[in-house]
Amino acid sequence: MNSDPIIGILALWFAARALGTLAQMLRQPSVLGELLAGVLFSPTFLGHRFHVASPLLTTASFYAGLGFLFFAGFENQLSSLKDRFRTGMTVGLAGAAIPFVIAWACAISLPGLFGYDAHTSPSTFGLFLGISLAISALPVLTRTLMDVGVYHSVIGSVTLSATILENLMVWALFSALFATSLHFHLPVVAFIIGIIVGEIVRKRSLTVRKTTSWLASRALAPLFFSVVGLKLGNLAQFDLSLTLLLIAIATLGKVIAGTLTARLSGMPTRESWCVGFAMNSRGAMSIFLTSLGHELGMISDRLFFSLVIMALFTSMLSGPALRQILKPTGPGWK
Repeated sequence: MNSDPIIGILALWFAARALGTLAQMLRQPSVLGELLAGVLFSPTFLGHRFHVASPLLTTASFYAGLGFLFFAGFENQLSSLKDRFRTGMTVGLAGAAIPFVIAWACAISLPGLFGYDAHTSPSTFGLFLGISLAISALPVLTRTLMDVGVYHSVIGSVTLSATILENLMVWALFSALFATSLHFHLPVVAFIIGIIVGEIVRKRSLTVRKTTSWLASRALAPLFFSVVGLKLGNLAQFDLSLTLLLIAIATLGKVIAGTLTARLSGMPTRESWCVGFAMNSRGAMSIFLTSLGHELGMISDRLFFSLVIMALFTSMLSGPALRQILKPTGPGWK
């Protein structure tokens, strides 16, 4: 069994990069492969032969996560908000608020059903669950819009504007929730600094944009999310009923909110459904928040497992849903 922490980190990173690339080739989010790499190196599978967990890996993963959030903020193009701002703001507010309220109400009413274990107050537990279901993942969403060919359309501009605004609101709420924990302000600070730096250099250097995108998706994300995957190795924590419940709450809340507000803002029916399903992608951003909550002891292993699966499922659902919605259906259908 290997005990060198540096070799362990490199082995995990290479596996995450390879499986993340394979996932993209299969038109799936790269985070799916990165998490799978962590699962494969967990004690349940290869961990007894190839030891990767170490204090060095924990530290490296934390700073990789901060870097990932910095570059995620960098990709939030605030200058693009001027396009379809009013519709984007309406969709973003509803798209965050409705899933948040539903999840919060369910967690407060039935805490035991969601794995509440009294390590934090019921109200804080409910707020955290609401935040986890409210956020959308801009990187996954952007890739999905590009894959289905609507990135530069009205669907793309509304969805991107809504998601950027939604991300800002959710991270502000997350920061307020952890106001007493300076350690967990660091991810919020990294995200905000990334936004500021992104706006400064965006118009000056295409090379910088490409480099930062490579660092985020190819260098930092594989390490962070593979370490999250290590925590998923204990399959005994998988709760199918809880996972299905979270998927139902997350999907219904986000899709209905996005679709209705887009439709009420004047968008055609089909385009409105596309906005709703595109925003349903939780992806890496939700997994990052879930990981932080788990480290703080706010959520149980069972809920952590289910939230990660929920984030993956909603991300994998968006692309096929948009392709199905956008299929030609004959003249006159709106």
